[in-house]
Amino acid sequence: MKAIQQRDVIENIYNIYVSDKSIRHKKEEYDGWFSASSAGKCYREQWYIRNGYEPSEMDERVKRLLRLGTLVHKDLEEAIKYAQLNLPIYPKEKILTEYEVEIPELKVLGHLDVAVIYEKEKRIDIYDLKTTGAYKWRILFGRKPDPNPSFMYELQIGTYAFGLMSMGYDNYDYTLSLIYYNKDTSAMKVVKKDSDHWIDKAIEYWTDLAETLNDIKKDTDL
Repeated sequence: MKAIQQRDVIENIYNIYVSDKSIRHKKEEYDGWFSASSAGKCYREQWYIRNGYEPSEMDERVKRLLRLGTLVHKDLEEAIKYAQLNLPIYPKEKILTEYEVEIPELKVLGHLDVAVIYEKEKRIDIYDLKTTGAYKWRILFGRKPDPNPSFMYELQIGTYAFGLMSMGYDNYDYTLSLIYYNKDTSAMKVVKKDSDHWIDKAIEYWTDLAETLNDIKKDTDL
């Protein structure tokens, strides 16, 4: 009985920890701004987010999953810092991690995972890390891929490129890559995306969203 009680206490402690927003790094408050990570969401949901409606509370299992993804992201950031200090080939390039990007004219704010800036070649490689379970991994890379895949990840990374372009990096060529990390097996796979296509799609999405929601004053108009 004591062993069971001790396990319950530890589980309780961790659930409280992952639920306490005060110990998380908070994003700077931008009233009425959209999050780049919400690229691709339906316009109705975006309207509620912009107008300050609170989402429903996530259950503890989902919070633990999100925390696990956060830890992998932090480890990648630490690995890049390690490379800059210890691996001679990397300090030659400018590497941004957890870098804040803004698109003020469309009120979009985000934090990209990794961007490598090659000043001489005028090229920027953007990487976005996605942790996933075995089932999602099979859908992405198995023999029977999803016939109707979601493209929110592609729109998100295209948004980061759009944000950098809006912040003075408009005369650069871009490459976009998604890094998938399998939480069940620790397998990793880097998938390059069509940069021009997804940057254009991201610009199209945010521009149309802003124009549409500007005409919506109350949720009954949606």
